[in-house]
Order: sequence, then C-alpha cells, then structure tokens
Amino acid sequence: MFNNPFIVMANSVKYSNQKYFVLAHEIGHVLEHKGLAAYYVSNNVHRRKTEREADAFAMAVITNLYVEENGKLPDTYADLRYNYGLPYLGE
Repeated sequence: MFNNPFIVMANSVKYSNQKYFVLAHEIGHVLEHKGLAAYYVSNNVHRRKTEREADAFAMAVITNLYVEENGKLPDTYADLRYNYGLPYLGE
C-alpha cells in the first residue's frame, strides 16, 4: 500500500507522556509486521498476537530509554508508566 509507512498521532496523545509508548508500539508494527495495515486485521487471534508483539517491542524501547536517561533500570513498572505513558497493567 505505502512504500514509506507513516504514523499519525492524535493531539490528545501527541502532547501527553503516552506518546513515547504509542510511538514505540506503532514503530514495532512497522518493523515487525510489514505489509499489515494497522486498521485491518483478518481475525481477532492474529490481532491479539500482533498487538502483543508490538507491546513487547515498545516495552524494550521504553526500558532502554529509561536506562539511557537514568543510568539504571526502573525500580517499578509505575516508573515507566508515569514517565513514558505505559498502559496500566490489564489494559
């Protein structure tokens, strides 16, 4: 469809701390799910799998960002959630 994928972010996310996780998540889709249109997935099982993979990618990026900025691993998940907009567990 597009030779150069692009990511559009709503202003409500763009100007919040969630932008870090959302952008990393979407980059995970671009890198790991080539040819998959984000707005269309053939079935729920496939969608859940690709979302979990994109979440795992985003978690790795965000954790590395935290380490780069703070010189250590985060003490808690809440540190990442507060600073980089990670979703609440169970969302």
